[in-house]
Amino acid sequence: WSSDVCSSDLNNQPTVPDGPVAHQQERIVSVDLMELWSTMGAFAKGIVYTLFIMSLLSLSTALMRFIDLQRSKGQVVKFAPKLAAALEANDLEAAERAVQEHQKGHLAAAYRGVFSSLREHVADRTLTATEVGAIQRTIDLNKLEQLARFRRGMGLMATTGSTAPFVGLLGTTMGVVNAFTGMAAAGSRSEEHTSELQSRGLISYA
Repeated sequence: WSSDVCSSDLNNQPTVPDGPVAHQQERIVSVDLMELWSTMGAFAKGIVYTLFIMSLLSLSTALMRFIDLQRSKGQVVKFAPKLAAALEANDLEAAERAVQEHQKGHLAAAYRGVFSSLREHVADRTLTATEVGAIQRTIDLNKLEQLARFRRGMGLMATTGSTAPFVGLLGTTMGVVNAFTGMAAAGSRSEEHTSELQSRGLISYA
C-alpha cells in the first residue's frame, strides 16, 4: 500500500519542461533591451532620443555648474587672506591687485572696480557719501552678476525636469495604443505576445 502511495505522489508531481519549452519560458521572463529597441517604431525611438538629449543637457549643465563652483571656491580660498592683509595695512592698491589676480572667484568679482575707485577718491580727498553710495551700488551690481553666473542653465534644468516625465508618458501612451492595436489586428491572446506588446509600450516611460 505504501509503495502505491509513493508511486502516486511521484506521478502527481509537476514535470519540469525542457528543451524549446523551457527556453521559451525563460525568454518570457527576461527583458532584452536590444530586442525591444529593434521592435520599436519611429515615434517611440524619437521619444527615446528626445529623452536622451534632455538627459545629456541636464547632466552637462550640472557638471559645468559644479566645476565653476569648485574653481570659484579655490579662488576665494586664495583671495580672502590677501584681501584681509591689504585692508589691515590700508593698502588699496594691493587689494585691487588681489582682485585682479583672483577675479574668477565670486568674492573677488564682487569687489571689481571698487578699490580702484576708492583709491582715486582717497587720493583726491573727495570721498563723500555720494561716492560711498555709488561704490555700494557697484558691489550690489557685481553680486547680481555673480548670481546670474551661477544660475546659468538652471532654467534649462528646471524645464527638462518638469517636462521629461510627460514626454515619457506620451511615448508610453502611444506605445500602449499601438500594442492594443497590434493585439486586435493579430487576434493573438497568448501571454507571450501580450507581454511583448506591453513591454514595447512601457519602455519609453522607463
